[in-house]
Amino acid sequence: MNMPETRVRRPTPTAIATVSALATSFATVAYVYTTTATTDAVAFVLGIMLICLVYVTLDAFGLVSGNWS
Repeated sequence: MNMPETRVRRPTPTAIATVSALATSFATVAYVYTTTATTDAVAFVLGIMLICLVYVTLDAFGLVSGNWS
């Protein structure tokens, strides 16, 4: 079976800065969540931030939006 080759592009400086900013924001909110008495709303925000972080990271390498070939 002949499998298509997956090409991974190098992330641009803008993509790297975006991923870095999202990761820093996520870490800050996670720290606040674990060190203070917070509500489930903060956990919900952490979940949304994590989903965004994963998506932006994958997009930075060209692995989103059907860009598989």
